[in-house]
Amino acid sequence: MKALEQTRSEAFWQAVKKPTEAEINAAWAQAIAAYDLTTEAPNQPVISADYLPKVSKETKDAYIETLRHEVRGARIYGIPGAGLEDSNFGRNEQKSGERGEEVFAKLLTWDGILDHCVSYWSVYRPEPDGTRGEGADIDCILQFGNHILLVDVKNYRAGLEYHTLIKNKAMFCAYPKLRVVAHAPYVHSSNMAFAQADVQGYLAAHGSGCTVESFVVLVPGTSGLPTLDADITWPNGIPAMSYATFVGMLKQRAMADPSYLNVDPGMTREQLWLSTLVKHAHLGPVSHIDNPLPETMWPRPTYDAFAGIDARDMTMKGHEPKKPGRHQEARRSGSQQRTQANHRAHASQDQADRIIDALPAMGPQASFALMRDADGNPLPFGFADVSGIFVTGAGKNGMSVCMTTLVASVLQSKAFDVTILDCQERSTLSKYAQAAKMYLQADDGFELMNSAAESLNTSMRAREKAIRAHGAESFWRDEGHAGLRPQLLIVNGAGSLYTDEVDAQDEQDMRGIRRCIQRIVKRGGASGTCVLLIAQQKTTDGGVPAELAELAQECQLRLCFHLPSDERVAQVLGTTASPAFGPSVELGQALYAKETQAPQMVQFLNMMSGKLNELSL
Repeated sequence: MKALEQTRSEAFWQAVKKPTEAEINAAWAQAIAAYDLTTEAPNQPVISADYLPKVSKETKDAYIETLRHEVRGARIYGIPGAGLEDSNFGRNEQKSGERGEEVFAKLLTWDGILDHCVSYWSVYRPEPDGTRGEGADIDCILQFGNHILLVDVKNYRAGLEYHTLIKNKAMFCAYPKLRVVAHAPYVHSSNMAFAQADVQGYLAAHGSGCTVESFVVLVPGTSGLPTLDADITWPNGIPAMSYATFVGMLKQRAMADPSYLNVDPGMTREQLWLSTLVKHAHLGPVSHIDNPLPETMWPRPTYDAFAGIDARDMTMKGHEPKKPGRHQEARRSGSQQRTQANHRAHASQDQADRIIDALPAMGPQASFALMRDADGNPLPFGFADVSGIFVTGAGKNGMSVCMTTLVASVLQSKAFDVTILDCQERSTLSKYAQAAKMYLQADDGFELMNSAAESLNTSMRAREKAIRAHGAESFWRDEGHAGLRPQLLIVNGAGSLYTDEVDAQDEQDMRGIRRCIQRIVKRGGASGTCVLLIAQQKTTDGGVPAELAELAQECQLRLCFHLPSDERVAQVLGTTASPAFGPSVELGQALYAKETQAPQMVQFLNMMSGKLNELSL
């Protein structure tokens, strides 16, 4: 390997050498003069993240719509962003990188690019001899016939202008129309220079006629597209550009070269080599150009239009969980059998049975038959005139499966527009992501969650105007609801939004989400908008955060599953509840308070989790 490294020229090593601090300081002096940047000291620009670009609703909605697309194409190997899970990046950098590659893949699908090429995602950067390297990977490779394009995807701050700081070495971004730098300088990685040299060198040495090019592509964010100067290049002259510029270039090439349009369904030796370099997709040996693997050892594509292979969700969330070992499976099976036996025993006891065999249909005033009072009488759970619902509990109390049953009932009715912000790890609601109008997890980023919450607030005001124009006092006072559907925002793991143990950007977005939730609780009823806050507690902690507890008392409906003390109950319901929880509490039992009425003990009904898993909504 050392002999191979020694073959690189001195010019190459100079090209990939990172700039020194002195070189960066000297470059700032030139950039300040060239762009008339605001300074805080001689040759030192003001760098501030405070001047966020104004973002239109259309731009945010377009970004959210992008994330709802599936990834499809002619033939796809690997999963966008999968290589970052074993990188040395911090968690925030890893999440940003995963999101960038996911956005890039979905945009390429949307624009039809992946229909005309073979693509590879999270690819080992090869050594000069074609074997798998141990360094940074290649985010994406697009192969159009004999044209191989290596792409490094960057999810940098969007909506800003990017300028060269040091040619081939570093760039900076600034706010449009301002003279203020928005971020510390971006010092370019040399990864793509090595990838370009090694892929191109290996193919040429083994008689391949493929051309190899490399690009750095910045993807859009909720603030729109970044704008890059045409002279921005990475080490060794690799061009950098926005996604729009990159796709425009591909479309121009397709007009002159049919190989950018027509995909050969056959397996070429170059395609076979690249497919065996994809991370997490092939554990066998590398298929070298001059020694290809037999067909029985070919990697299986993640998606293949020619072979009918269809992966529905090629994101990091699409990784299948590890299967338990036999001893784990045996323990789980025994546990399931005991649980099912307990369910059957409960089912035969009396009318207070808490297990239902089917989800209830929606009744009058958007209600669902999911509760019974202390005497066993049906007690509907209704959404009419309700803008805030708060649910909490600690310990093994059945709250999770009860809330999953409620959410599944609402989704099955197809009467609501449902948005789910899921802050809970290993959430039971993730199985219904496709049934909701929008489903976002914490891994999607609080910025995106904030955008979704703001969209609901914006629509709430527009709905109020439409309802008044229809001659109705409010959504629930009009029999036809002015032609609108009720909106439900579900926040699962709501307590996670009230922590200060996050970075500054996440804290700002979380404050924005909290403000939107508060507005819905205060005025959502008039427009038919409601928020369901589900706040799991730990038995040993101090309860829900104070700000969330205050908001809970403004909600018209409150459900308090088992909590370990009267003080914890009073924190949510505003008064020590009576009847209080006794020494033994049945699963699904909860204190239910409606507006200013005294709390009462109810039995919340639920389906067995096994049946909930089988539902296809």
